[in-house]
Amino acid sequence: MRDFSRVCKNIVIAFLAVLTLPLLSACGAEKQGENLYNQDLPVLNRTNHPVNDSDEVMPDLKEIEKKEKVEEGGLLQWDDRYLYTVKGNQLLIAQIMPVDEMKILQVVEIEDGFYPVDLFVEGRHLALIGTVEKDRAVYEDSVEQDRAFFTPASVKALVYEIDDYFQLQLKRKVLLEGRYLSSRRVGAVLYLIANRSRSYHPSEGDQKEVWSAFFDTASAENPAVIDVPEIHYFPYYVEPEYLLVASFNMLQHEQKAQIAAYLGAGEYVYASPKNLYVAVTQYNPKNPLIVAPEQERVNPLGSLTLDEHTSIYKFAIQDGKLVFKGQGTVPGTLLHRYSMDEQEGKLRIVTTKGNPWVEGEGGARQQLYLLDETLSIAGKLEEIAPGEQLTTLCFLDKEIFLVTFQEESTLHRIAIETDSKVLNLTKIMHFPGYYNLLYPYGDRSLLGLGKDKGILLSFFDLSDPDQPVSNEKFVERVGHYGSDTPLFRDQHSLFIGKDSKIIAFPVKITEEDKEKEAFFGFYVYRFDEEKGFHLMGKIEEAQKDWEEGWTGRIFTIEKNFYTVSPSKVQVFGLEQLEYRGELRFP
Repeated sequence: MRDFSRVCKNIVIAFLAVLTLPLLSACGAEKQGENLYNQDLPVLNRTNHPVNDSDEVMPDLKEIEKKEKVEEGGLLQWDDRYLYTVKGNQLLIAQIMPVDEMKILQVVEIEDGFYPVDLFVEGRHLALIGTVEKDRAVYEDSVEQDRAFFTPASVKALVYEIDDYFQLQLKRKVLLEGRYLSSRRVGAVLYLIANRSRSYHPSEGDQKEVWSAFFDTASAENPAVIDVPEIHYFPYYVEPEYLLVASFNMLQHEQKAQIAAYLGAGEYVYASPKNLYVAVTQYNPKNPLIVAPEQERVNPLGSLTLDEHTSIYKFAIQDGKLVFKGQGTVPGTLLHRYSMDEQEGKLRIVTTKGNPWVEGEGGARQQLYLLDETLSIAGKLEEIAPGEQLTTLCFLDKEIFLVTFQEESTLHRIAIETDSKVLNLTKIMHFPGYYNLLYPYGDRSLLGLGKDKGILLSFFDLSDPDQPVSNEKFVERVGHYGSDTPLFRDQHSLFIGKDSKIIAFPVKITEEDKEKEAFFGFYVYRFDEEKGFHLMGKIEEAQKDWEEGWTGRIFTIEKNFYTVSPSKVQVFGLEQLEYRGELRFP
């Protein structure tokens, strides 16, 4: 049944591709090189491993801006004194330092129909990103209803200024049509990214197609429309969607937002300090769908086969702008957004080709491609672990580690020589369990997290890369069937304190004895490279918090260890994990 569904989906994608070809002409595709790429498109960015990996106080926000550090959002932000978070339809600001003076400073009701997804703080300015409810008019309520048009979803940013009494004054609204994809902050500049399908104006008579619209209180009281000549496109991309990007300065409320639209929705984004890459999965028919008129019929659906490949589009980050530099293509599809990495100006990308659930010729196999500055293939290693499923991977300096699964997991090491063209694959270890996460720990070690009945935590010593060490003292098994951690879905939940040697994450733990109640909360480990994992303690949370879908966050300020759940903040000593206090949310 899974294979049948996959075939049906691929057939639909193929026909959409054919039906959408006229859009290229409509958007000026026949004039390649003319108005195709907006040289002033604002910079998008991302952090490859969004994990709090330091025991130090959070860096000053001005220092972040100075270093142009990229920040991902989330509904929890903090600095060395205050915490900002969202609970239900309320925006909360709390004082969390000193610990004995913790208190709620402000509670703000969020407007109806607004569903928060990201939160950013820059000094006294706070930006809340969210989606507005289905069938919400893009135009403001003051605009006549017969002028309004409707879309399935829109992305909205609310920018507040915080005064000396922690009162929030709404300073700006930015609304972008489309389904929310992601957001980033670089310095004081916010970037909103959305995918948008085609829609029509519901007026009398013939429906008029509306390409896209946005609203910015800094530019006008009414929305502006992105028309056809203003829409750019990724070459040869024919999906019937648009990638919309908006950017604006959180501090300059009168400075207009920049908006750009591309024919072709985004899927995976990776950014280094100098370049940004957008990867898009594409499916092309191996056999033509249309044949010569004298032939009796077109290619029958039953024999339709699709070729899976990934197109990569490169943009240079220059003076806060995004400049298109070229495109490349590699066979196969990406596992997730962490499947790309840049090293010394070259893009390293791991893909999978084939079906991991099929044996034989159609089975899965992995490949690594090294792309030069023009996105041409400078080196490759194909047919890695044929018939096995890629479950996670990790890029290091001159090495790449992959974990594949077939009845048991296998760790593969790929060494890259200085010229980036000589690749050497070594299958270095077999071990039980299914691994979802592989994360660098120190200079020559890896931390793995997965499942083997319960939750599986492993440490791999790579001092000798051809003979890594991961014996029983470096393996921790927790719980039984039914145990879970949000880390399998959100890496923000992982805390690694390199100085304190603490590894912590939220868990739901079930035991083999069904009569025992499940544990909901945080497991906190101290790791010693000689003795292995030591469970420092368990921090219990309410079951209802887990049931509401919480992910849990952990951070440190000075010598205090903080855990955050939807109901409260708890504080413990960093050295002994002794209880120091808590603050409950209203």
